[in-house]
Amino acid sequence: VDIKILSEDEKSVFGLTLLAEDTEGYHHLSQLISTAYLEAKRENGIPLIPQAWLKKPLLSGVIVLSDAENGEIAQAIKKDNFSQAKDIALRYQSLCGKDGFFIELQRIGRPGENEYIAKACELASELNIPVVATNNVRFLNQEDYEVHEIRVGIYEGYTLLGESRKSKYTEQQYLRSESEMCALFSD
Repeated sequence: VDIKILSEDEKSVFGLTLLAEDTEGYHHLSQLISTAYLEAKRENGIPLIPQAWLKKPLLSGVIVLSDAENGEIAQAIKKDNFSQAKDIALRYQSLCGKDGFFIELQRIGRPGENEYIAKACELASELNIPVVATNNVRFLNQEDYEVHEIRVGIYEGYTLLGESRKSKYTEQQYLRSESEMCALFSD
């Protein structure tokens, strides 16, 4: 589940990806999402889960991914605040345990992603936190990008030729094979 987290000071929003590791984790995720839809503030209809809700018992049985460049760690790295990124990573590691938190890396063709990956890998190495490579899949085949853009344009109410249009997605967000992902992250 990709979720949006509202910072404690309520000034910023960042992403996290939560995966159920077992039945207990599935129940915790179900509880979190249900409560969020009933009680949390919303942005464009999407619940913003207060950061204070992320606690140890609730994250039991849940694997947490840092949400690559959309996450809280990435926001600190992009501000060149490595010590803050380190504190954030250590907080998640203490909440999730050594095997429950991963720094997420993506290569989907966005500007600056290689710089983020280098800094994120440096952080992961320093703190002994595992990394995971993902692809933020939005469509099945690479050829489906244009159709996906049309669907998003219809949903968000813009035309593909509109001058103010800026795509949130890239052609590389298709379901890559294992060999493609291994080649993409061979370094």
